[in-house]
Amino acid sequence: MDASGTEILEIDAVVRRAIEREQVDRGTVRGLIDSILKKDPYLSNNNAIQQWIEISKAFPKPLPCEGEFLNVNRVAADPAWFKSIMTLAAGMGIRVPNLYGYSRAYYRQPDWQSGDITILDPTAGGGSIPFEALRLGHQVVANELNPVGAVILFATLDYPARFGSKLT
Repeated sequence: MDASGTEILEIDAVVRRAIEREQVDRGTVRGLIDSILKKDPYLSNNNAIQQWIEISKAFPKPLPCEGEFLNVNRVAADPAWFKSIMTLAAGMGIRVPNLYGYSRAYYRQPDWQSGDITILDPTAGGGSIPFEALRLGHQVVANELNPVGAVILFATLDYPARFGSKLT
């Protein structure tokens, strides 16, 4: 984090290679989008396609160099969007690569909820469902009978429940 509290990432050789790979992957995706639009030009007005075009834009050049810093922008996933893309492409016989992998898993941040809804998970295991509910601002009631799972559940939920969005 910098002095203003913005999360930053220093560019090293590993990050630089990842940026270069992403640049190539975005070019490939733009080619897929072009082939879809050639088959059906009317899809250029489709919201899912427009979003795909936007997130597939090439990075501006020159690419960042080692030693420089990038601001980190964390965003949440949008599986409904990806399903729309998959459906459109499959209808045209085009195979879309896994755009919903880790690098794209947090594209759209869901809106913070008011806490009026309580989520009950009576067999919570390690707590992934209650954790996500807390992350979205809901009240959570979770239980686990397995003692190991109960310890993991407590560890998963305690700090996020106590500190909320201030936890980094």
